[in-house]
Amino acid sequence: MKFKEFGYQVEAEVEFTRDELVQLQELAKRHYDGRCKAAAEQGGLIYGMINLLFDHPVGDITMTNDKIDLLCKIAEGENGFVQLGGRPYLGDLGKKLADIHRKMNEESKRINSIPSWIEA
Repeated sequence: MKFKEFGYQVEAEVEFTRDELVQLQELAKRHYDGRCKAAAEQGGLIYGMINLLFDHPVGDITMTNDKIDLLCKIAEGENGFVQLGGRPYLGDLGKKLADIHRKMNEESKRINSIPSWIEA
């Protein structure tokens, strides 16, 4: 066995409203992917996030890149859901999540890159 390198995972504090989480849960329940559907069920990511807020309308939740990535995938169905008669959303969840995902990827690249002054 030989040590190769360190890698650092980015976490972000993200403010969610209860309504946003309920909308994501609705989208997840109707998603074609089993992993997305599971996020809406007991023990799943979104189910747990809703429980974290409990009786608060807004709350900060620590998210990792893989969790945001899953939420982005779930939110892909947002436009189709509205077209099928779902209630209108309180903003564009997909775009908001994609922006957070982009920022987290940029930060991950920054902290995991080798500085130019260090020889590889």
